[in-house]
Amino acid sequence: MKQAVMTVAAIAGLCSLVLGANVALDTNTHFQSIRAYGVWQRQPPNVTQELIDEAIHELVNEFGINRVRFEPPGENRIDNRRWEWFNDDGDPEHINWAAFDTDRFDKTVTRLVMPYKNCVEAGGGQFEVYVSPSFFDTWSSGPAPAWLRYSAGEYTEYAMSLLLRLRDVHGITADFYCIMNEAGNVNPYSATAIQPLIKTLGPRMKAAGLPTRIQYPETVSIDDGWNDYVNNPAVRDDTQMWSHIGLVSWHLYGGASTRRNMRDAAVSRGLQTAQTEFMALTTSILYDDMTIGDVSVWEIYQMYSQLDMTGADYNRLVRKGWYWPFRQVLHYARPGSVRVAASSDDSQLRVLAFVRNGMTIVVLLNDLDSTARTASLSGLVPGIYGLCQSVNRGAYAELGLQTVPGTGLLAVNVPGNTVLTLYPHPGSNLPPVAVDWKAAHRYLALPSSSTTLSAAARDPELDPITYQWSVKRTPPGALASLATPNAASCVAEGLTVTGSYAFNVAISDPTHTINREARIDVFGGNRAPFIVDLHSRNPIFPTLPQTTTELRVYAWDMEGGPLSYHWSLTSQPPGAATVLLSPASNACLVAGMTAPGDYVFQVGALDGASTSTAYLTVPCYPASQAPVISNAVAMPATIMLPASTAMLSAVTADADGDVLSHWWSIKNMPDGADIVFSRPGSNCTMVSGLAIPGAYTFTLTVVDRNAFATRDVTVVADDGSIETNFVLMAPGDDRNWSDTNIWLHGVFPRDAGDIVVISNGTIGGPGPFRAITVDADVTVGAVRVTGTTSSGLHVALAGAARKMYLGGNSGVATIDGMAYSPNALVQLDIANRLVLLSDLRVTIVSQSNLRISAELEGASNVHLSSGAGAIRPRLCSGPSPNFTGTIYVPRRGWLGENHGSMCVNADVIVGPHGNVELGVATNVGRRLVLHTGTFVGTATGTAPRIATPIIVNGHVTNNATDVGPRVMTWAGDVSGTGAIVRGIGNGYDRTNRYLGSISPGFDGAGQLVFRKQTMAGGTAGGTMLLGEAGDPLLLNIEDGDRIRVENFPAPLGLTTLDVMFLTPGAPGTTSWFLYSESGFAGAFNSVNFNVFTGHLASNDPAHVNWIGAAVMPEPAAVFCAGVAAFALARSVLPGIRRGSRDRAPRHRARRSRCRGHGCILRALLL
Repeated sequence: MKQAVMTVAAIAGLCSLVLGANVALDTNTHFQSIRAYGVWQRQPPNVTQELIDEAIHELVNEFGINRVRFEPPGENRIDNRRWEWFNDDGDPEHINWAAFDTDRFDKTVTRLVMPYKNCVEAGGGQFEVYVSPSFFDTWSSGPAPAWLRYSAGEYTEYAMSLLLRLRDVHGITADFYCIMNEAGNVNPYSATAIQPLIKTLGPRMKAAGLPTRIQYPETVSIDDGWNDYVNNPAVRDDTQMWSHIGLVSWHLYGGASTRRNMRDAAVSRGLQTAQTEFMALTTSILYDDMTIGDVSVWEIYQMYSQLDMTGADYNRLVRKGWYWPFRQVLHYARPGSVRVAASSDDSQLRVLAFVRNGMTIVVLLNDLDSTARTASLSGLVPGIYGLCQSVNRGAYAELGLQTVPGTGLLAVNVPGNTVLTLYPHPGSNLPPVAVDWKAAHRYLALPSSSTTLSAAARDPELDPITYQWSVKRTPPGALASLATPNAASCVAEGLTVTGSYAFNVAISDPTHTINREARIDVFGGNRAPFIVDLHSRNPIFPTLPQTTTELRVYAWDMEGGPLSYHWSLTSQPPGAATVLLSPASNACLVAGMTAPGDYVFQVGALDGASTSTAYLTVPCYPASQAPVISNAVAMPATIMLPASTAMLSAVTADADGDVLSHWWSIKNMPDGADIVFSRPGSNCTMVSGLAIPGAYTFTLTVVDRNAFATRDVTVVADDGSIETNFVLMAPGDDRNWSDTNIWLHGVFPRDAGDIVVISNGTIGGPGPFRAITVDADVTVGAVRVTGTTSSGLHVALAGAARKMYLGGNSGVATIDGMAYSPNALVQLDIANRLVLLSDLRVTIVSQSNLRISAELEGASNVHLSSGAGAIRPRLCSGPSPNFTGTIYVPRRGWLGENHGSMCVNADVIVGPHGNVELGVATNVGRRLVLHTGTFVGTATGTAPRIATPIIVNGHVTNNATDVGPRVMTWAGDVSGTGAIVRGIGNGYDRTNRYLGSISPGFDGAGQLVFRKQTMAGGTAGGTMLLGEAGDPLLLNIEDGDRIRVENFPAPLGLTTLDVMFLTPGAPGTTSWFLYSESGFAGAFNSVNFNVFTGHLASNDPAHVNWIGAAVMPEPAAVFCAGVAAFALARSVLPGIRRGSRDRAPRHRARRSRCRGHGCILRALLL
């Protein structure tokens, strides 16, 4: 229990409130192990190497860093270009080192990575590094080149070149490799784009003897990572991909609500988690990452966010930001520490606890307010501990040694705005810790020739500390002197010669001495500006007909004066007409780069007294045509098991003479197959492992420097029991199915189990489609459409006179849409008659429509399916009275188009969590069943009036799918239990009308909710109407039924509603059947009590905004009570009229609701 204790402050006699908090540790409950604390390798280019080395020493030994994020050279900068500016060669399995910028790579590793490694390992630590390339489409890195974007083989070669260079030249084995820094953020690297890269790179790293694992997804935010990369159904269950992943990481720019989901997903796979970038870190973020995300790796992206290294502090170590509060955790909970359970009964006092080497480490974060607190700790491991704190983010202070007795109890005082750490003490004396050493001036300009040196340190045992200054280094001829060399503060004089000076301070306690170096430069006058960065972007790789780019420069002036810039063109290729559109800006737009070749630009940075100049070369490249795959085949196309190999070959060319790179990959294969390519990076390769019966589809990707092309090749492995492929050749005009010249086998498919393979990429001739008329009764097991074409042509199967029977040997017939025809309305149109001999599965895995407008026959079922993000299949059959199966839409589908009725004797079942669009059909099946999570929309350009009965089973959303003030009418009966949410938003302005009837429940009483909801980013333009003038809506009510109308801005109008009661309640009771959140207006159009004597009631205090039916007792002995109640009802519902028992029921289509005793009672009363 918390208690407040009033104490008298020792300073100025003030009073302060000190709160007590109980902090309990449970060292037997373990969470994550700490693996590493990391930084980005990059440092500002204007800092000295002495400062870099000094900063790395402090970051490793005092701050706790043992991990480096290495970004390979990129962009087009003054001092470097991309690691691989052009594709090194046409073989993705061979590294041509001459094509890589190894010089810049080696210098970066030597200067910025190796010092970390050496420092960590010198202290006995485990150094860790991960490689993380960046390609942002519109930022300075520019987009990934074609060969890295479209070829898994070339990307793998790129990654391996980085990993092998680190290992073989520098002796650094990368622990992790990240496919793309911030995948999906201004780059096209989606989960499904990264998926094949991981599955290609993982085995290649293993084959090279690299223990490197994949770090994934490294997204811009946690929520992006969870929703799009970790929980994405396309990759979530890909065990092959996940077998190569070793760390689940995220950045923190954006939503973080799924941090716990990410942690749980990682733990379920035996993986650790990591936070690897955010430029506004605080202790609250550190705490959440540790306790919610259970991170084992925690990184500070730009270390100069905690060290002032970007300005005039280019040569001295100055801490800033959250350096000291972070050190309270990172310095003590070193890698190998295990976080344990810890709780505080004061939510303002947060606690992190760890165990390491059998001792406890406790960090108390009392920095949410300025209130001091006394923390009573329990559960500590007995022993000797040090105690230290950082107040108001200031330099840390030691508070002396503490002894934890066998009880494990200790009380500590924690000031407000403080992070306090209790850490294990070894028992032997520890050296002092330097917290500051520097010259008072960042630099000197003559005639100034003196500065004050200062140093500060802390001693864990609170021993006395002494300081001894000495001159370490001066320019030739300088006679520097120290006024008080044995003091913490000392004046240095005689700095009269320009150059660099260095002073050593020896910091000692009675047992140990440590040394630090303070440096200062002396200049003779104004220093010219320092050009920190110079590069081109948008694009960095201009290619005709693109004739523009952007030049960027950033300079720094030591004196802090204002800077101006001036750009000029030094040279350009003959025929170019370059124009500098903003030559006085640090961002200069360039136009008129109309000729291929090198453009050289000069920039001057001026501070008013002096100018610095630099040059940047921007190459412009000639226009590029995409490579061409003129032919791709498998030999043989069908193999008879036990044979399990085939040859894949292609004829390719590039009109520009660019280097061409080939890569074969697996698109589809039977489950359990283990495919091996002999030379996947060649235009010709053997493929083995075709040991499981079925169809194998392989994709050849060909890339040049700027574009790509693909072609699919299919091989069928036949054991004598599976179907035979019939490949449609390249018809240039309309043909008949029985024309043997259009089929690869020379015969047309006609038997059970035959597979029809149609490639839209091979058809030709005029017109929007090639009609293949089914002119004979045929049987096939599957129709599969493949290929990519930009011509807009597609195949249409026609012929109403004959029948196509669908029946697969496996018991399921299939229609698979795998083609991409961006300029065609559909990839395949099936308009001939279809007779189902078995269930039919219709699947789309591409972004092109597949339409079945054929009449259906048979009693089997139809399953409509689509891949993640794919276009939905269209089922647009006519009435099809001889089709009595069921149509299932588990995910996405389009039903009804240009027909009055569709499949009138078939049930249509959508969901759960399905998505269906309705066309202009008035009847979509015999009845339409909508399961929970279902989304029902309207097809583009339609305003349907659906007379099909609707059965609701759960929460259903109804929204528009195109812009326009259209009306969607439900003219049939709506029954079931659940909610229909009319979603308004996304620019759509659509009104829903219910003009049929509403009958809550299934085989008993039920509730239906009608809710209007404005979607995120939307407007409230549309609405929902229950009945309309001249066409009222009938409410069929049984005892216990409920209809709720929610989130309507106005009272519910009753004049467009009829009510019919189908079963009575108990005499003397009231059944509250209609609720309106905004109340009611007007009177019911009609009320038919039908099966009992009753009256309507409202304004009951216990049932606000409800209308009920009160059942009056029989016989006439209680008539007076009924009259009184009726009078009351009329007084509170002046517009509602009681229906008479002899009123003729309105004739409206509705389902029978007679059940049990209600049916008998109704018969008796009628």
